[in-house]
Amino acid sequence: MPHRRLLRILAAAAALPFASSASPIVGIVDESSTDVQGLLTEFQGGTFAPTFDWLMGDVAVLAGSTGTIDTGGLLGGGNVQLGAIAIGAGSTMTFAGTRSVDVTGGTSGAGQLIITGGSHTLQGAAAHTGGTLVSGGSLVLATATSLPATGNVLTAGSSLILPNSGLGGGAVRVYAQSFTIAGTGPAAGPGSGAALILGTSTSSDSMRLNGAVTLSGNATIRFEGIDGEQRIAGAINGDAAGRVLTLEVTPDASADIVSAI
Repeated sequence: MPHRRLLRILAAAAALPFASSASPIVGIVDESSTDVQGLLTEFQGGTFAPTFDWLMGDVAVLAGSTGTIDTGGLLGGGNVQLGAIAIGAGSTMTFAGTRSVDVTGGTSGAGQLIITGGSHTLQGAAAHTGGTLVSGGSLVLATATSLPATGNVLTAGSSLILPNSGLGGGAVRVYAQSFTIAGTGPAAGPGSGAALILGTSTSSDSMRLNGAVTLSGNATIRFEGIDGEQRIAGAINGDAAGRVLTLEVTPDASADIVSAI
């Protein structure tokens, strides 16, 4: 069996666009290549900041450590694609910057996933137990299991998008997660104008949110879609008296709230 290549990023590495002899990295990465698929990237602290499209393999953050992928320096329309993410106990995996990180695998471990900016997509099944904090930018769930059931918090200036697309045949995508939300989303880009977006403007499929929604501040929820019905079936609560919830429905969408507010 061939040995798996390892890219190790240590705390001393403030920003490492490529492997080089001057970088505290173990492993070999071709500086002219943007394809390191199959490479395991191990964070023991520090930031990985590519300047071109970067196709990575799986990512691990060791217990008690931090790991950051910063897309702010990507040129053109570049993005970063990852495999699976393992976040150790007491550790954090942060996506920062203004571009996108596309996670094609699942998440695992007892650590926390943090989003501070950019527009990111989770495609695999999520099993990390340290919570998910979105404090800036937007996060899109490609499947109904792309976030854990609990521990999902969005602060003002961030947005979570729950698509209804890709099912066809009248099927209904059901989300069971609970969310704590606030604000009206980022000022511009995907997810702008709402903290929580249910449905996709170009899809006629339907979706249901069965988990509870808690307002930690005044918040906006927007319903999108073409003909398909987007429904909130879980409870909607505020963490304090006087919270204001604004509901928006795009012209072609159908919205339904069957829970108590």
